[in-house]
Amino acid sequence: MKRHDLDHAMVSSIVDGFSIKEHALEVRRGSHVVVGTVGQLGKCLLETRLLMMKECGYLIMDEPDNMMRTGFDKEMEAILKAMPRRRRTIHMYTETMPTSLEKLARKYLRDPINVSVDRAVSMEKALQWRPSEKKVQM
Repeated sequence: MKRHDLDHAMVSSIVDGFSIKEHALEVRRGSHVVVGTVGQLGKCLLETRLLMMKECGYLIMDEPDNMMRTGFDKEMEAILKAMPRRRRTIHMYTETMPTSLEKLARKYLRDPINVSVDRAVSMEKALQWRPSEKKVQM
């Protein structure tokens, strides 16, 4: 795994309010991290082929249930499809798991882990400290 000095990480954003031409200039600089809205990332993948995600190793989707509910399912699928099949990590953080999102997750995630928290249980009770049994010899 390559390590990058975070002080020198190149971060690009692909968000609403900027033209595709401006996004193209941003991406051509080279990026370690790309942050974007699903609509704009989808547009860059589907319409302009501006982004090439074959080198992308991590994808984090925040509230994909809301993205699907608001009609971005085509863009989400394009983003997931563009990810390399091997050596990728995908995180989806969602409150609900509608059937459409569950189907998408089954299609693109390998060995997914589902973590749920019961609303009746406080976070202090749900997450408990358990010291490791393994000790590291120095």
